[in-house]
Amino acid sequence: MIQVILSGQEAGPGAPAALAGALWIDVQEPTLQEMDELSKRFRWHHLSVEDALRFNQRPKLDRYEDHQFLVLYSARYEENQGLALSELHIFLGSDYIVTVHREPLPALTEARQRWETHPRLAGRGEVPFLLYAVLDAVVDGYFPILDAVGERVGRLEEGIFEDLNRGLLREALGLRREMLAFRRILMPERDIVDHLLRGELLARHPELAAYFTDVYDHLLRLGESLDLQRELLTNVLEGYLTLASNRLNQVMKFLTAIAAILMVATLIAGIYGMNFQNIPELEWPFGYYLALGFMALATGGLAFFFWRRGWF
Repeated sequence: MIQVILSGQEAGPGAPAALAGALWIDVQEPTLQEMDELSKRFRWHHLSVEDALRFNQRPKLDRYEDHQFLVLYSARYEENQGLALSELHIFLGSDYIVTVHREPLPALTEARQRWETHPRLAGRGEVPFLLYAVLDAVVDGYFPILDAVGERVGRLEEGIFEDLNRGLLREALGLRREMLAFRRILMPERDIVDHLLRGELLARHPELAAYFTDVYDHLLRLGESLDLQRELLTNVLEGYLTLASNRLNQVMKFLTAIAAILMVATLIAGIYGMNFQNIPELEWPFGYYLALGFMALATGGLAFFFWRRGWF
C-alpha cells in the first residue's frame, strides 16, 4: 500500500518555501508491482529494488548514482515475547524519501510529528531533516528496550540466590540471545550514521550535522550500555553455574557421609554374619544386641562428626 505522507501541496501556506520540493512516500507491505512503479518514477537501481523486497537483512547503507538505500530496524519490547524487530527500508533522493516496511511503525508517526513541530529546521534541508527525524525516532525507541533489559538482568541477579532452576537459566540464555540480536543492529546503524556524517548529504547541509551527531551519540551510548548489561548477564550466568556447582558439592558431601556411615554398619554386620561354625561370639546370649549397639554407636559418632564439619 502506497501512501503519500508529505508533499509540497500538503506542506500548507505557513510552511517554508523549501518544503515545496519535499516528498515522503510510505509503502507498507510492498508488492512487486508497487515497487516497479516507484522504481520507474524515481529511476532506482535494480539492486536497491531487489533489496527493498527482500527482508531479514542487516542494517546497511548503499550509495548509487542518484539515490541512497538504507536498511534500519525499529524495535520494541514486549513483556511476553521479548525483543521484537521491524525492518525499515529507506530510499533517499535529492528531493524525496521513500520508506518501505511490512507492519505499521510508530517511529514513522513520531518522525512526522517532529517534522511538523520543527518547520524552521526542516526548511534548511527538507530531505536530510526528514531522514534525521526518522533516524532519531527509531533510535529513541531503543532506550525503553535497554531499560527493560536492565530490569530483567536485575531480576535474574536476585533470582539466582532465591531458587536455582532450569527456568531461570532458560530465561538468562534467551535474554542473552536477544541482547546479541539487539547489538547486531546497533553497531551497523552506528556505522551508517557515521558514514552519513562524512558523506555528501551533510556536506551540502552542514547546519544539520549537529542533529546527526546527536543520533550518533545516542547510538554510542546505547552500545556502551548494552555491553555493560551483557557483562552483568555474563556474571549472572557465571554466578548461576558457581552456585549450581556448590550445590552439587553439598549433595556429594551428603551422599559421601551417608555412604561412610552405612559402611561401618555394613562392616559390623558382615563380620557378625560370617558363616563359620567356630566363632567365639556365636554362643554369646547378648551378641546380637551388642552388635546392634556397636552399629548405633559407630553410625551416630560418624553422623555427629560429619555434622560438626558442616557436611549435613
